[in-house]
Amino acid sequence: MKTPSKEKVLDAIEKLNKLDGVLYAFPDFEISAASSDINYNTNQIDTSPSDIYSLISLNQAWNSVSNLSQNTVRVAVIDSGIDKNHSALRGKIDESTSANLIGYVGDDYDDFDEYVGSAPIDNNGHGTHVAGIIAASLDSETGMKGVCPSVELISIKVLDDRGTGDFSDLVAAMAYVASLDDTSDEIDIVNISIEAKDFFTQETNQELLGTWITDYDGLVICAAGNSNYDLDQVNIFPASIDGNRIITVGASDSNDTRWYSSEEDGSNHSGSVDIFAPGVDIVSCIASGSTGISCPGDSCASTAHITDGYHALTGTSMAAPFVTGVAALMLSVNSSLNAEDIKDAITSTENVDYSTHSSDPIYELYNICASGGRLNAYKAVSAVLETDTPEEPETCMHESTYYLTDSLTHTLY
Repeated sequence: MKTPSKEKVLDAIEKLNKLDGVLYAFPDFEISAASSDINYNTNQIDTSPSDIYSLISLNQAWNSVSNLSQNTVRVAVIDSGIDKNHSALRGKIDESTSANLIGYVGDDYDDFDEYVGSAPIDNNGHGTHVAGIIAASLDSETGMKGVCPSVELISIKVLDDRGTGDFSDLVAAMAYVASLDDTSDEIDIVNISIEAKDFFTQETNQELLGTWITDYDGLVICAAGNSNYDLDQVNIFPASIDGNRIITVGASDSNDTRWYSSEEDGSNHSGSVDIFAPGVDIVSCIASGSTGISCPGDSCASTAHITDGYHALTGTSMAAPFVTGVAALMLSVNSSLNAEDIKDAITSTENVDYSTHSSDPIYELYNICASGGRLNAYKAVSAVLETDTPEEPETCMHESTYYLTDSLTHTLY
């Protein structure tokens, strides 16, 4: 329903809720994949992809599963679409199950046929960047590789060219994912690098999204958001939805401190945040012909261009898919895992089998997330393999500088 003012919207909602046959009426809200307008005046980033992989012991995780048979894991990316023609993502998208749900209209979220059946174009670039962190094949020039390149991606588009969308479409996306449970098209893991910032008091909206997330049998991994909020004090959605099958991820830097740029820009923390993962200067794929991850209002249209098809971005949007990729890697070698098992193995402060933290305990993160630490891919994967107790691998940061061809970087969550 379109009305010219907030007051008229609220009046219309009050009248609609009094009508027979109306289950509920409530205002829609904007969701976004770009919340910061900070540009960093630098022509280089301090960490290469290999530095990030060393930090989270990803090379050890890859080595631990290299000789094992791996099952195909299906991962949905609810975002701005995915560039199916990107060289590092080509052939990885299940187009028959992918959907463009922008402007979804349907009763009770039970009819998606007209929205499903092709890979939606990514004219923004954010979704392609997220998908690359999860699943990209190795790029020899940049050294960038997705955490679990064997996954099958399902692209569910809810964000437009500007990286914005409607909250109701996000609800529809989760309803669509849940509708695939116990079918041949069911989805194992969902990544949501999206934030609804103006959505603090609408309980009906909260309940709708929360219901579909909790009804879904798989694992949901979402970005904590980039507003520098303490989530004990402020609710952000979907990050503030709590449950045994949802992981909320904050962004940390190469020094294992919470990413912070200014009073308005930094990783949300505390409250429902479960774990931190690298989210600063993350190199990944960018969609061909995209608008360059522009913010609403085009306040931060520039990104850090690495080379053709690759950009570096910062925010919790980049941190969440690292956890998603690790979860997919775990499930690929142990198909008996359920969502609760995976969450426990990634975030638990004391792993039952190995009596050790599954994440890396980090002093600076100890009191601002449930796990008290930062993602460790090797320990998470080892926790679900039938092997002896792993020795904690050494991690080190290589001294390297990654030079960019542009002078601006851009922050996303």
